[in-house]
Amino acid sequence: MIRYARPGILTSFAAVTLGLPSSSFAQCRVVPGVDGALSTFLVRGGARVGPIAARPTLRASLGLALDRAVATIPSLDAPGWRSASSADASLDLGRVVGGRGPRSAHASIRLEVSAAGDRWLFVGSDDAVAVHVDGREVYRRALPRRSREDDDMVRVPLSPGAHTLAFTVVARADLDLFVRLTGPDFRPDPAVALSLPSVAEPDCEALAERSLRATFARTPTADGTRVDVSVSFPGGTAVPATRSRALSLSAPDVAPVDATLSLARPSAEPLDAAIMLPPAGSRVVSLRVGSAVRTARVFVDPAVRSALLDAHAVLSPLDPSYGALPSPWPLPAVRETAALPAGAIFSVEATAQRLARLVSAGDPDLAHLREEAATLGSLLGPVREGRDPYVGRTGALRRAWRSPLDGTLQEFSLYVPPRYPASERIALVVGLHGLHGSAHRMLPVLVGHYDESEDRTRAERHLPPMPDTGAMLLAPYGYGDSGYRQQGEVDVMAAIDAVAASYAIDPDRIYLTGLSMGGIGAAGVAFHHPDRFAAIAPLCGYHSYFVRTDTRTVRRPWEVFLMELRSNASYAENGLHLPMYLVHGTLDRPLSNSQVLVDRYQALGYDAQVEWPPLGHNVWSQTYADGRIVPHFLRYQRDPAPRRVRFRTPELRWNRSAWITLDALLAPGTTDGSRLARTARWGEVDAAVSPDGTGRVRTEGVGAMTLDPPAALVRAGTTALRLDIDGDRVELPLGCPSSLRRVGGHWSLGRRVSLSAGGPIRELFDTPMLFVVGTGDARALPLYERAARVWSRRPGMPLRYEIVRDDSYTEAMGEGRTLVLIGTPRDHRLLARIAGRLPVGLGADAITVGARRFEGVDAGVVFAAPDPDRPERAVLVISGRSPTAVLRSHSLPDLLPGYVVFDERVAGARGRVLLGPAASVLAAGHFDDQGQVVGDDRDPVTPAGDAVEE
Repeated sequence: MIRYARPGILTSFAAVTLGLPSSSFAQCRVVPGVDGALSTFLVRGGARVGPIAARPTLRASLGLALDRAVATIPSLDAPGWRSASSADASLDLGRVVGGRGPRSAHASIRLEVSAAGDRWLFVGSDDAVAVHVDGREVYRRALPRRSREDDDMVRVPLSPGAHTLAFTVVARADLDLFVRLTGPDFRPDPAVALSLPSVAEPDCEALAERSLRATFARTPTADGTRVDVSVSFPGGTAVPATRSRALSLSAPDVAPVDATLSLARPSAEPLDAAIMLPPAGSRVVSLRVGSAVRTARVFVDPAVRSALLDAHAVLSPLDPSYGALPSPWPLPAVRETAALPAGAIFSVEATAQRLARLVSAGDPDLAHLREEAATLGSLLGPVREGRDPYVGRTGALRRAWRSPLDGTLQEFSLYVPPRYPASERIALVVGLHGLHGSAHRMLPVLVGHYDESEDRTRAERHLPPMPDTGAMLLAPYGYGDSGYRQQGEVDVMAAIDAVAASYAIDPDRIYLTGLSMGGIGAAGVAFHHPDRFAAIAPLCGYHSYFVRTDTRTVRRPWEVFLMELRSNASYAENGLHLPMYLVHGTLDRPLSNSQVLVDRYQALGYDAQVEWPPLGHNVWSQTYADGRIVPHFLRYQRDPAPRRVRFRTPELRWNRSAWITLDALLAPGTTDGSRLARTARWGEVDAAVSPDGTGRVRTEGVGAMTLDPPAALVRAGTTALRLDIDGDRVELPLGCPSSLRRVGGHWSLGRRVSLSAGGPIRELFDTPMLFVVGTGDARALPLYERAARVWSRRPGMPLRYEIVRDDSYTEAMGEGRTLVLIGTPRDHRLLARIAGRLPVGLGADAITVGARRFEGVDAGVVFAAPDPDRPERAVLVISGRSPTAVLRSHSLPDLLPGYVVFDERVAGARGRVLLGPAASVLAAGHFDDQGQVVGDDRDPVTPAGDAVEE
């Protein structure tokens, strides 16, 4: 479920019981949020639902329960309605009506329309919902799923006059309701007035107070502490009497700051204010909006203030972007020197940024803040002198690199043992944290320090003493809960490179381990880059999408391919030189999550040490106890010049192992090399070379490759390799790359093949991206920007891809970035320029893919293709025959091929891995290197009338 983030935000919730209507009661006016969101309603419990049958009749049972609930909607004049509001964009009806388990609830609001026309309702709810206008049902949906914003899009014609809008929700557990009401231009409508009838003035005031959201941010300056306050109403607000409210920001011994908050139609606009406090002492800042009061304590320790001010003075000259928000265009280079490298500057910046974030949020752990300030001060001293502050520093360190993906500093944690620096290169053990894990906390976990009942925040801040491991320990953050795919994989490899650039790391002794989600990543990242690691240890990971419970449903052909692409077990051949130590508890079901990978290793005859202790999910406490994972790893060394290489890949973003690089795959259904592709099938190579320079190479699905055999493969004096490649005799020189192309079914030397950018849609997110929204249609712009926000964010990941409008885009912004273009050629300047050269036709009357036309007004399309003007970079196009079709792209499931055409029938797939039986698309598939459709792209599944997805 998509929820608005709450950390550091003062939110509240209100429910006021209404008595019988009284003629003396005034109307309680309601103003929606800036995007039309409503979380202020009259609410009451619905009919008793009773048990809802499980599979295979769940959808039908929900529909029957919704029928019973709808039949009992009372009028707004009936007793029992309660007014309710929240400071979120959605309203938790379950908290209002109470109870547990299967329930129903009604929510209603009065509309006064001054101009006839169509309005739009954007609804999200748990399980089943029905929408009524003046007692007439205008929409219903009974499909088991969690509440998400904008799930249901309903066009509602309204005539002038008063109308009653009602929602009935039936759900098995939660009863969340998300509603947005807009005019035909998808913005809050000034011609629609909203109200709650029969709500007394004091109750209306209480609703307004509790719909307020306020955030406080503290920034130390040389003159004091600036406190910035943001006031907003994400779900709108009740307006008791006036169309504006006085806002006052005050603190003891400080002049107050006053402002006026406008609450006139059509929406409740946010307001920012700031107050400056003296540097000394602790103060409570009070925010008053009408009768609502929010407070925040502000205290900045003098040592903390001094450290942050020093950081600004020292770091700003070294990095012109220090203290500024990351931008979508190339950042200015840091002023590094041989003695003070960029990696050191980034790490000190990240330390200062972290301390500033804690201060801004008012973190109460003053002891930790002082410790961090002391650490920052000790780093700034050498930097001020032009020296690397990490030289000679040992123990657990927080370090960082600057990610080109979004321009942010990404932290990683590093343990440098006391014996470093030594006379020889040191081994590196990389440990990947689990879901919701911490990079810094992962360091002691790697040596067996873990308490399941611990306070995670305290444990992350106060590490226990670390033993002398004899190896460096690296814990990347991996962009949080990325699953170590796409951006997360980029982060892991970049953190390794950053450490190797700063320390004397032995490239033949780099090891990868991880727990739970990190166990998935330990195998997945290593199999994508098998020539970078000496051994792996995935603990309690999930190594096949075919075992997951959420994929046990109907599977389209392209989904099967993408499930293989995401399954570690599919890449097991790449583990020829990766000894694996796998641990999975016998109480952690199903065991097949790990067994599938063990079976593949054993079938291939690879080195696999497997343990099945009688434990649950937590096997890491035992496996990592006393730091014994380090001596286990140190038994292994990478072979930098293996005579045999096995490698397979479904996508050219992972195309290299040792001295073999795959440059192109054969398009599915071809064997002669006449059509090439970068994805849509597996390419595999198995090469073996003897010391005398003879060898044999067998390929499957490969259209072009480059071999760069090192001289170490053969005996001294040998000058060339004589290879049998799929029956063709080829001689290659040693010590330089040779490119081969499959033509007419045979291999021959030639110019290196370089395919244009592209690939499966979700996999593009391992590149720097810039979202560019078309502005030519003012009506469509709000939905385009909502689509951009959905596509540019991932829950659980601190990722901030920038969104710009096409009228402010410059080529400098797009340099080195995948462009995500949202709109149509009629309203998007960039799309208009390249539309005629894309593999998908975006005409005014139809979407065209190959010979197929899709003319429905609800048809939308998402596809990846090379930028016709810059083929080395990709464009991701999100377009449609209507603005709502573009927004409907948020319903697409996780596993997507290179293009997908859809309409409203895809709605049931939102938040799912696969489409499943309750959703369908119009077409989906991949393109070859010439932009031609590969195979049959029709959806073989018609949604079942009683299809069910849990």
